[in-house]
Amino acid sequence: MKQRLDFIDGLRGFAALMVVVFHSWLWGGYYTTNVKVIGLPLTNYFVLGSFGVHLFMVISGFCLAYPLVELNGWKPFNVKDFFVRRAIRILPPFYAAIGLFALLYWLVPAAYVAFSLKHYTTFVQPFPSALTHIFFVNNVMRGLTPGFPTMNGAFWSLELEVQFYLCFPILIYLSRRFGVLNMAAIALLADVAWRIMIANTVLLTKKWNQVEAWSWFAPGRIFEFALGILAAVIVVRYRDKVNSAVSFALFLACLWVGFSYFYLRQGGFYPFVDIVIGTSFFFLVLAAAATGLLQRVFSWRPLVWVGASSYSLYLIHASLLLEIASWLPRGLRDWQAFFTYTVALTPLMVLAGYLFYLVVEKPAIAWGRRLARRQQAHTPADPALEQPVVAAASEQHAAP
Repeated sequence: MKQRLDFIDGLRGFAALMVVVFHSWLWGGYYTTNVKVIGLPLTNYFVLGSFGVHLFMVISGFCLAYPLVELNGWKPFNVKDFFVRRAIRILPPFYAAIGLFALLYWLVPAAYVAFSLKHYTTFVQPFPSALTHIFFVNNVMRGLTPGFPTMNGAFWSLELEVQFYLCFPILIYLSRRFGVLNMAAIALLADVAWRIMIANTVLLTKKWNQVEAWSWFAPGRIFEFALGILAAVIVVRYRDKVNSAVSFALFLACLWVGFSYFYLRQGGFYPFVDIVIGTSFFFLVLAAAATGLLQRVFSWRPLVWVGASSYSLYLIHASLLLEIASWLPRGLRDWQAFFTYTVALTPLMVLAGYLFYLVVEKPAIAWGRRLARRQQAHTPADPALEQPVVAAASEQHAAP
């Protein structure tokens, strides 16, 4: 079983582009258009870009579990080595991004003064948010405390993934002991119980800001991560039985129910939106894993290339996009806004992410591999496949 799967890198690149397009619309002032698709303004569909995070979570569970799955069982799993590899892989780029935005917080205003520009930077004050990012608890603070600052609005999902890492050994144990379907069922029950508890707490305390606690903390998203583990088992053991067309149809059905019924009618914080949307991307991963047109689409080289630098893209795009969007004219509508905020800025963000990948992430990957060899901590699986939820692939790719 080969460990490189191009379609997974393509899915990761697709998810990253979804998020960037959504943020370009968000920080472009929710620009609108009179063009309608199935009764809704075209730009209303840009909110679908925010669902890219759901796809990342399913991919994360898939990538972490895939190297451990065998046709008739599971490979040995060393918890200590797992956490060491995860730390080596995600910490250097993440801390470099924190340092970059802390530096820009001081440099950008100075540049405005030096060049007599009438503009106030949108970069967020680095402290105390930097300290909470360093220890991966900023998403917890933001979920519990109204107005708690963040250096980068996209960091919350990476901090959520670190919480997934803490849960991963438990989910693997449950899969070994009770079977992967029972593990997914347990994760679903835990997810639903958490959401009901938070919803009741919010209703009783009237602290409406804390509604985000059910979707920003691991207990409220664990089912999506578990679905990725389930998908890895299906792909390894039953891939030849997966029907791409049926899986894709189920993806579209779940996505439409989650978006049109739950999200648009019940609201973005309706308790079960995330569960339905996460399930839709579970079927998308299965559809792409089966041989056929969809796998070729997600194995398209440019999309795989974006996936290769998607961790870096995710780390830096939000704050840069927010800053650059603040320089552009406000109040634009229709296609003028679309080309100004989305068509122009999305490729720029992809380029910035790739440069960060070349300068920071790629050398960090090489350093991590050298360190792992010195410590004899390698496993047979390709460590580059074990990506963070917003992560990139390695510089090497092979067909599945």
